[in-house]
Amino acid sequence: MMKNTRNLGRFPARSAALSLAVAMATQAIPTFAQDEEASATALEEVIVTGTKRDISQQDLPIAVSTITAAQLDKTFQNDVTELAQLSPNVTLTPQNGFNAIAGGMRGTGFISILVTKDPSVGLTVDEYAFNHVQSQFVEVFDIEQVEIFRGPQGTLFGKNTTGGAIAFTTIKPEVGGELAGKFEVNYGQYTSNDSDIEKFKFAVNVPLGDTLAARLSVIRDYSDGYWTNSKPMGGELGCFACSPGVPGGPTVDDIRSTYPTTGDGSNIGGKDVLAGKLKFRWEPNEWMAADLIFEYVDDDSETPATANDTPEGEGYIWPLIGFPGYQTQGISDPFITGQSYTQNSLINLNAGHQIDADGIYLNMEFDLGDYVVKAITGMRDQDEILASTYTGEAYTSLYDASRNTTRDTTQLELRVASQYEGPFNFVAGAAAYTDDLEFNVFASLGFFLPLAGANFYRDTFEVQYTTQERDTWAAYADGSFEVTDRLTLSGGLRYTHDDKNFVRQNLGTAANPVSNFITLDQSQGPFTNPLPESAFGNVQNNSETWTKTTFRVVADYKLTDDVMAYASFATGFVAGGFSETCGSASSCAAYDAEENENIEFGLKADLFDGTMRLNAAYFNTTYESLQRDTVVTIKDAAGNDFQETQAVNVGESTAQGIEIEMQWAVTDNMRIDGNLGWLDHEYDDYRPGI
Repeated sequence: MMKNTRNLGRFPARSAALSLAVAMATQAIPTFAQDEEASATALEEVIVTGTKRDISQQDLPIAVSTITAAQLDKTFQNDVTELAQLSPNVTLTPQNGFNAIAGGMRGTGFISILVTKDPSVGLTVDEYAFNHVQSQFVEVFDIEQVEIFRGPQGTLFGKNTTGGAIAFTTIKPEVGGELAGKFEVNYGQYTSNDSDIEKFKFAVNVPLGDTLAARLSVIRDYSDGYWTNSKPMGGELGCFACSPGVPGGPTVDDIRSTYPTTGDGSNIGGKDVLAGKLKFRWEPNEWMAADLIFEYVDDDSETPATANDTPEGEGYIWPLIGFPGYQTQGISDPFITGQSYTQNSLINLNAGHQIDADGIYLNMEFDLGDYVVKAITGMRDQDEILASTYTGEAYTSLYDASRNTTRDTTQLELRVASQYEGPFNFVAGAAAYTDDLEFNVFASLGFFLPLAGANFYRDTFEVQYTTQERDTWAAYADGSFEVTDRLTLSGGLRYTHDDKNFVRQNLGTAANPVSNFITLDQSQGPFTNPLPESAFGNVQNNSETWTKTTFRVVADYKLTDDVMAYASFATGFVAGGFSETCGSASSCAAYDAEENENIEFGLKADLFDGTMRLNAAYFNTTYESLQRDTVVTIKDAAGNDFQETQAVNVGESTAQGIEIEMQWAVTDNMRIDGNLGWLDHEYDDYRPGI
């Protein structure tokens, strides 16, 4: 049995969280136009755009947190994960061992490294969807507004939004504006090892005539990391196949002298990211606008550190061969760990995690009086070479692997939104998406060295190869009708068609797993399949189609001009799929879509002449066909047990909670923001491994 790194799971829980922020400035916070009797400190009106129609936040019967650029500046948010402090029942956390973000809302969310796994929280940047957990990293720079929609958003955002959706809007070039720019420099040090933290942000607006403008924004994010590679081995090196137990085998001293067992004291886990966007905005007349965006990301960050917290006993392999967890060694510094020295053409830990992404996006809007037509197009390519060590030990490659992915995505959406002066308005559209990936893993199983005393497991590599092609299209409509001047009924419907073609190749056969290894001589590079398909002993080729109809119905009632109550029912789903870790026909079969239904009651109020904003919601959400990553035991053709990590459907659950948000402009120079979230999530039926 092996265990090493700290792992965070996704489990139902009962929790409550309170966040409170006080913003003080030498200038007054933004205000909107007021009568003489209105307070000079009234909060600004916030317009929400993520619903595909521009609506005031206080008139929108959805639980949504809207965070403006001014709020981000005043709260000194430097990391996207810190946005969770500004919205209740929202969790944003780094992926364990990877430079990516995992998102969760209202008790749902995935912390998963599976490249074929879909998220339960949707994320868009300038209306382009990032529909995969490994792609959901967005640095907070050059942001105009962030909108956090809580609860299923299956109608307007579509699939993979059972928890909610986060919509980022970046600052557009200002046509007719002036040549202007801004820059920000941050410097600090980690207290754990006095290593440097540096962040530089720059943006400039350039007018290019009366109808055209450009904007360049750049961020450079660098740090040395707050971990130190100096964890000692902590025990006597074990070797189950050494002399005299195995005649002619190596001695323990042979292995100990060949491979280092203590780190070199260097800082590890640092960050090195350069990203930028070049935007052009064209406004040839009063009724047309076009935005062309070029995106570039170069991430050469170090491999994230891991910590060995394996307990002694219980059959875990690391303590048995001389590598107990740090907590059993009396190490007082929690930021001391170990990192192996693996460096070759397939697994190069010195090169760290390399991510290169580029995208081109074109959004066009036509204001035709009673209707606004918008076309959203884009394409994004992302390449990843993620060399990682999974043990927290400096000893050579107890278990190292490089997970390499190329992912190409496209999006095309066309929609029309009405601007009637009457009681009825709507938005309707259609969208098409593609998401194609090629993924391989090269793994070095060095823990076999003390077990077998052979260099075979150091010089050869386990290889797995996966491809997936995905095509999705959807059509939707959503509208509202003002029954009276106080009562409004709203509703929407979306149909989604999702196709996936999945191919999984393993070199080894069930009866001969050792043939699952290749040598460096057989490899041609991290993104190259080293062997033809005919050389693979196990090839699984599966296709599946899912169709889902999601909808919502809402009633909202204005108790006064400044207080609105609403009730809603909405549905959502996380798409079904395949596990890229599968190794047999049964485990490579598709798992089903996860579905949920949400009942919600809410209240939105502007109080005390608009100086205080108080929003509250109660929700009750039921989930069916829950998706979970589970370690399951299966048998090979010879009847031997072995393990696989699979995404499976495990049962049903119910979540309920309360959310309260408050903003209070105390004076012209002081504002208090706070939020409270309470959550109770429990399984109604849980059957792991089914």
